[in-house]
Amino acid sequence: MEFAAGCYVSDAHEIEGLLNLGVTHVLVLGDAPAPSGEVGFRVQRVPLPASDHFERAAAFLRAAVRAGGRACVLCAAPEKDGAALACFYLMRDGGLSLRRAIEVVRGALPGALPPARIAWLNGGLEARERARGPESFVPDG
Repeated sequence: MEFAAGCYVSDAHEIEGLLNLGVTHVLVLGDAPAPSGEVGFRVQRVPLPASDHFERAAAFLRAAVRAGGRACVLCAAPEKDGAALACFYLMRDGGLSLRRAIEVVRGALPGALPPARIAWLNGGLEARERARGPESFVPDG
């Protein structure tokens, strides 16, 4: 599922599929298998719970896109862990509200639902960004 321009979430780690998407960077959540072989992906692993590492994970995705690459988040549960990180990224880098971020993720991956704890954490992010002022958080209407 592509949740933002150049950013995907998947539970598949076949090299051919990642290459077909043009993936250059792979973020592996928890114990999900990383792509094997010598293809040249830039790989970073983030332990679970991923919510403890959202800032670092989002920075990895952001750097990949800014460098003109494409990033894929590999995880065992894309509809949960992957959806949670995708929502965080959309809020942090896309300026979306939590409600809108969940809608976008569900549109890309029907049935996706970040765990309640993650929604609560992302809601805290939304509140902090709103408190910082309109230049740091642009609601999506």
